[in-house]
Amino acid sequence: MEQFAAVALAHFLALLIPGVDFFLIARTAMTSGWRNATGACLGIAAANGIFIAAAFSGISIISHPTVLVVIQLAGGAFLVFIGIAFMRSTPRLSHDDDMTIEQATWVKNFGLGIASGLLNPKMYRSGFR
Repeated sequence: MEQFAAVALAHFLALLIPGVDFFLIARTAMTSGWRNATGACLGIAAANGIFIAAAFSGISIISHPTVLVVIQLAGGAFLVFIGIAFMRSTPRLSHDDDMTIEQATWVKNFGLGIASGLLNPKMYRSGFR
């Protein structure tokens, strides 16, 4: 029980530190509005759900060192992609009423949220190995 409490505390503290997920949600809310930012939030939650389900079922997400290196490289490339997207984005100044564009943006943000959650380095530093 003491080990569980220590691991739970470490995960809780790691989640308090703003990371890629936080900045993805903040940028999406500033550029596309809070409704589209819910797509990123749900994508991140879905990715975290995958990790939780894998941990409870005993599935080893990273069973081979080569897989870990590939995931780390993909995560690094995603960080560069998100960084460039953040620098190129502009805050939304007007409210668009076109629902088709808004739905497409929501789906895109959902995909970015899943990618951000699955490639989050915090998850691989934690105990999910």
